[in-house]
Amino acid sequence: MNSAVPAISGSPVSVRPARVSEIDTAKGIGIALVVIGHMVARDLKPRGNDWWMVFHDHLYSFHMAFFFFLSGYVFFMHAPDKWPGRLRKTAAKLAPAYLLFALIVYVAKFVAARMLHVDRPVKHPLDEIVFMIGYPTESFAQFLWFIVTLLMIYALMTVLRNWITRYLFSALAVAFAFHLLSVTGHVTEFLALQQLARYTLFFLLAAACHRNLAAWTSMLSRHGVWFVLAFLTALVALPMAWLPTIAGLLSLPAMLTVAIWIDRWPAIRDPLQFLGYNTLTIYLMSSLAMGLVRGIVVKFWGWDDWRFFVVAPALITAGLLVPIAVQRMLFARWTWTDRITR
Repeated sequence: MNSAVPAISGSPVSVRPARVSEIDTAKGIGIALVVIGHMVARDLKPRGNDWWMVFHDHLYSFHMAFFFFLSGYVFFMHAPDKWPGRLRKTAAKLAPAYLLFALIVYVAKFVAARMLHVDRPVKHPLDEIVFMIGYPTESFAQFLWFIVTLLMIYALMTVLRNWITRYLFSALAVAFAFHLLSVTGHVTEFLALQQLARYTLFFLLAAACHRNLAAWTSMLSRHGVWFVLAFLTALVALPMAWLPTIAGLLSLPAMLTVAIWIDRWPAIRDPLQFLGYNTLTIYLMSSLAMGLVRGIVVKFWGWDDWRFFVVAPALITAGLLVPIAVQRMLFARWTWTDRITR
């Protein structure tokens, strides 16, 4: 792994960080896992496929931790004096995207509910606005909680940057304590604070990887296969309550090791990096795309029992490719919508 700057070094840089190939590949893997996780609605499960909920719970024990780590890896490629600018630039992009897609989801659900099954139908607009502000993880556009949490983490890193750069180990210890409080149910869901407490640890671990880049790279090269085996063993053998911490931590070296392996095979690497380059686009629109396909399928054919194995690939394909097509054909027409959706 090569990065262009010594992240979290405290020294200013003027060179734009170079892209890291395996990170782009890893982002492709990460967004594919996010789409798979959103495939089944919260209030409508495919009957005869009880295995799905077991798979879903295990997937959610680690895949967002990995996604926040990747976000942190990109963030910490910039020196600390660049973090305030990074926060402003990201907020200027993600805050309008949040508002735009909250509106789109509300209108889409309001209209579609008259014809198709809709996951978490919308209520009165004022009630939904209040609930969305207070409890983003339970709102009608639940998937948008990631934007709220990511911006809060960016702000936290920026406000505490002097302490973090000087006392990174202490910051990690505090983040680990809050993570444990969150996964054991001791942090409120209000304002998505439980997500902030849960995932800041993984975001910060990216800073530690940058600070010890040679050791981190060597560890992945020499012991990556053992991390993959340990990660898979944890998913199979450990109690569910332990997985958000242990599987979450093991997923970082394990998934990056897989990304490094894949990076040697262009036939697999290139499609994944294409998805990685379009992470935001897919994230913003995949739930809408899959929701439409799911509603039509459930209404006219069904997805129970063996049908789920036919429907699932169609849902995943729609979730990954339809957003990119819509972005290029619709949102790319206007500069401001192109900027906030790409």
